Amino acid sequence: MHPDASDPSRQLLLDTNVVIDLLKLDALPVVAQLQPYTLLIVAEVKAELVRPDQAETLEHLIEGGAIREVALESIEEQAQFAKLLEVVGKGEAACLAIAHHRGTLIASDETHRALMREIRRLVGEDHLVRTAALLAETIGAQLTTLDQLERRVAELTERATGARDRDDVQHLARVLDRVRGHLRAGGPP
Repeated sequence: MHPDASDPSRQLLLDTNVVIDLLKLDALPVVAQLQPYTLLIVAEVKAELVRPDQAETLEHLIEGGAIREVALESIEEQAQFAKLLEVVGKGEAACLAIAHHRGTLIASDETHRALMREIRRLVGEDHLVRTAALLAETIGAQLTTLDQLERRVAELTERATGARDRDDVQHLARVLDRVRGHLRAGGPP
């Protein structure tokens, strides 16, 4: 855990889509080392991981202290969560309720209108961190390289057997395109 782990402005709640992308890129363990963040996960996000290997890797990172598990605690957080379930999924609702009440950052790549409206309303887009920005920061901190990420996508491309696999690879290639954009611009926004 980082020295400023209790500072909410340094705590980063991970939404499911970010966790899955980082796991597919074999990048979650290195992103977990990125200063100044303390990565947080909620049970609602963990429950959305359907692949046992991904759930196992995440659990290993939690047990090792690289990622801290948090829960909806206050009545206000739980009420906000219940209200948000009307418009977004469980993982998103839990992350957003906690971010709103504790002042943490939220990592999500979702772009659907309902979630973005709630992010703007409850925490502000300045509290939103995207996967590409995290990866660009990780590269800037010399914890990984663009070449390593590109090799991983090439590896996944070779192993792709169906349409879903190919869609995943194309998505990850677009994420890397955004990482390149951040790096050309001098880092994340």
